[in-house]
Amino acid sequence: MRNILRIACAILSAVLLQVPSVAQKDILDRKVTLTIEQGELKQIFENLEKNNDVVVSYSSSIVDISARKTLDTTTYICSELFSLLLEEQPVRAISRGAKILIIPDPSKNITFNRLRPRNFFTINGYVKDAETGEILIGASVYNPVTNRGTITNEFGYYSFTMPQGSQTINYSFVGYSPVSRTFKVNKRLRADIYLKSDYEIEEIIVIDQDSSMIWRGREKISLDEIRDLPAVFGEVDVIKSISLLPGIQSGNEAQGGLLVRGGSPDQNLIMLDGIPLYEVNHLFGLVSMFNEDAINNVNLYKSDFSAKYGGRLSSVVDIQLKDGNYKNFGGSATLGVLGGKLNVEGPIQKEKSSFNVAGRTSWIGGLVGPTVNNFLEVEGTRFNYYDFNVKIKREFQTSNSLTFSAYHGRDNISFIDNSRKIGDFNLSTNNQLSWGTDVASMRWSRLIGPKVFANLTMGFVNYNYLYNVQHDLANMVDPSIEDQRLNVASTSRILDRIVKLDFDYFRSNKLDIKYGLGYTLHTYNPSVKQASRFLGSSIQEIFPDIIATNTAEFTAYGESYYRPFANLSIHTGLHFATYVLKDKTYRSLQPRLSVNLGLPWQGFLGISYSRMNQFIHLLGNPGLGLPVDLWVPSTTELAPEISDQFSLGYNMDVFENYRVSTSVYYKTFKNLIEFRSAYDLFNPVVNNLSQQPVFEESRDWESRVDSGTGLAYGWEAQIKRREGRWTGSVSYTYGRSIRTFQEINRGEAFPYRYDRKHDVSVTSVFHINPRVSLGALWIYGTGNAITLPLEGFLDDNGNEILNYQTRNNFRLPPYHRFDISLNYDREFGNYKFSSSIGAYNLYNRQNPYYVYLFQNPNTDEYSLRQISIFPILPYINVKLKI
Repeated sequence: MRNILRIACAILSAVLLQVPSVAQKDILDRKVTLTIEQGELKQIFENLEKNNDVVVSYSSSIVDISARKTLDTTTYICSELFSLLLEEQPVRAISRGAKILIIPDPSKNITFNRLRPRNFFTINGYVKDAETGEILIGASVYNPVTNRGTITNEFGYYSFTMPQGSQTINYSFVGYSPVSRTFKVNKRLRADIYLKSDYEIEEIIVIDQDSSMIWRGREKISLDEIRDLPAVFGEVDVIKSISLLPGIQSGNEAQGGLLVRGGSPDQNLIMLDGIPLYEVNHLFGLVSMFNEDAINNVNLYKSDFSAKYGGRLSSVVDIQLKDGNYKNFGGSATLGVLGGKLNVEGPIQKEKSSFNVAGRTSWIGGLVGPTVNNFLEVEGTRFNYYDFNVKIKREFQTSNSLTFSAYHGRDNISFIDNSRKIGDFNLSTNNQLSWGTDVASMRWSRLIGPKVFANLTMGFVNYNYLYNVQHDLANMVDPSIEDQRLNVASTSRILDRIVKLDFDYFRSNKLDIKYGLGYTLHTYNPSVKQASRFLGSSIQEIFPDIIATNTAEFTAYGESYYRPFANLSIHTGLHFATYVLKDKTYRSLQPRLSVNLGLPWQGFLGISYSRMNQFIHLLGNPGLGLPVDLWVPSTTELAPEISDQFSLGYNMDVFENYRVSTSVYYKTFKNLIEFRSAYDLFNPVVNNLSQQPVFEESRDWESRVDSGTGLAYGWEAQIKRREGRWTGSVSYTYGRSIRTFQEINRGEAFPYRYDRKHDVSVTSVFHINPRVSLGALWIYGTGNAITLPLEGFLDDNGNEILNYQTRNNFRLPPYHRFDISLNYDREFGNYKFSSSIGAYNLYNRQNPYYVYLFQNPNTDEYSLRQISIFPILPYINVKLKI
């Protein structure tokens, strides 16, 4: 018992009392001794370093080191010494450990034109992993003396302009040992930097560094961090991890789409190596299509959008695949309850070309199918998925590279529900759902001098979706009565062919310019149709001839990232799009603006405005039943969606280990569409067999929707602990999302079906030792809004009609669950073994997946029934990596 108390106290101290016991004295407050009393600044600095344990770092471009000084004594407090030495210079001294940096001081109204060198030269190159040769996206490139920096772009490239002379640049990337390089700058230099991975290193926070990652408005998703968190069946998933961030809904049973700041799942631009995607989920959204073994980098934007992004309203998720190892062959194999994965990578020609192949398949259907049948009271449950990624890259000399990447994935789900009995009849419903995506792209990258990076991309995405519901009615008393059938099907087929050309122009250390052009040819085949009616109607072909809709989209953009001062950045951009239909053309001009200010107390304040346009819509099932969606394009009658978003955010580092962030947003929507009727599209009878079919023709959806507006606003907050044995975060969002349609809900505003007032996520990882970690995750969210009929009546033909007076008039129960995992990692020579054991939904919360109305045949009364598909799900997962 005493040992348990000691361990508990140690853990509590590590978590709550993360402050050093003895504060280290600032070097500027220390007493230093010199052996000379006069001389040039350069001589005094050298004497100071020789006789004291300090290093003085400066640039001759901002300090006149030839200036002479006479001192009164040889012993000083360090801060007083530098105040005296630099009183006539436009600079000041700051401390960093045992180093003293001399940096510009804007508060001093002093200039020395003679100090500015006439010649500037460019240092450019790539930052890469030293072990694999893989590019590092978002690596920091920073000069500590001039207090200027940049980051590598999405291709690992940087360009930095330096004055003539001896200059030092620091290169760093989270999870890698930082590197400092000193260059003799007297001509243009090419410097490819290789960083060594260091899994024990903590993230380095350089307070005076240019806040490039912040002013570019993106949140980098760390794959190393999310690997320690509990995951469904141990399958690490970037989309699920993104949903834990503030402002992004994290709940709903088997919900795969992201819901960002009051938006819908279709309003997120999710890109794979520069190609926009549509459906990105497997198994009802249980996992996404993104295999972590194939991913190099993930960036999320929910405000301050780059002008090169267009076509969606709420967020951008930009995912780049791994190039593969340029030096050695390797790979990994993973086995778990959900399925198996295999990854192989290596050089085709060492240092010049590489490949990375990753595939996975599921066998979860065969393992848990019988359990699902009993739990849901269905039969014949089958579900499976597979996917495959490949990427090949070839570098030509130092200025050109050619990259090919591809993805192929499929899902198949089916089950039969025989649970409904209506009088003497048995109603059997056979549900079949399948979807798949094919993506391929070819990219040519070229350096046009040290300051211009050009990128030409050609590719396509092919998305196919089919949902078919077959209702069969059989008389259990009189077999002579003919069986009846109703067949309803929904399909979305999309084919995009894409060409785009992008340029990065590194004008100077203060100004980056990006611009480009794009063209996409879209082909859409959306359709919803009923093939036959009950009670003797003739059977029709479900999709006889679906007429495709072809559209062309032209885009152009330009933007600038300007940093007039080290603590101020201004991002301006303009995105222009033209959407061409057969009989109509839509044009949009989308301005972007953000201003970010670094504050003295280690904080950053940012304000942004973005206008976004979207030329495709997602029609959701507005009634009860299975939540199935239909992708449809803008037409001559349905204008593109438009959003305007204003955002104000603030974040700061506190107590060294913690980061606190908060933001508010206000967003308006135009030209949103919804079905006017709240009937359930795929269970239209609601136990009433005389209900008329919803659609006669496959394009009837065009005449059955209404266009309206939306409003979303909210407050987000997060506190995150980033270092130490214990790491974790608490995220909270208060948000509202309101819709208004002239012909829906009598023209009155109503909550959007994904309107969620409160959303909370808590994550925690405790590293018991270097090999073992314990992860936990708790999620809570307000229940979704749904539409329930409030009354029913008979029409002139005696058919019962359910009256849906108001839209989204009922809330589902709140969504919440608790997940836990125990992770173990160990290396055996060149092999790395990883395993995790855990449980999803540990306390077996019955969260609603969907609900439907059931009419009691004896009393004719209706009741609401809930379908919950995921009880507690224990899992074990093992991975071997070479």
